[in-house]
Amino acid sequence: MNKPPIVTIVGAGLAGCEAAWQLAKRNIPVRLIEMKPEKYSPAHKYPGFAELVCSNSLKAEHLSNASGLLKAELRAMDSLILKCAEASRVPAGGALAVDRERFSDAITEALKGHPLIETETGVVSEISRPRRASSPRSPRSPASSPPGR
Repeated sequence: MNKPPIVTIVGAGLAGCEAAWQLAKRNIPVRLIEMKPEKYSPAHKYPGFAELVCSNSLKAEHLSNASGLLKAELRAMDSLILKCAEASRVPAGGALAVDRERFSDAITEALKGHPLIETETGVVSEISRPRRASSPRSPRSPASSPPGR
């Protein structure tokens, strides 16, 4: 049986963390690279993954609006982000708001503890295109190049 390739995800924000979780749930190994704590943007203060920097609210939960429908879809997908948000919930009326540090810590712990997710700290400044091992690349003619190239 062929071993699946490792998927590299750059950035442990909300999307990167959820992508890593969903892939690992499907038995696909992941390498998650996060710049913190090696480097912080001006907005980042906390070393954990999925840091919420502007607001602790993930918006309304009612199914009558887009953010509520998105949460229902995330629940159906067994979302790590939503599971951790619900576990770190703070009162906020009809919105799902979280304790930022508890939320980040729960996501960080879940991902670092998953056997199919390898986490790495570092700044990614370049992404190279992998070469096929089976045959050398032939040059593309302008007509066969994808749009924008």
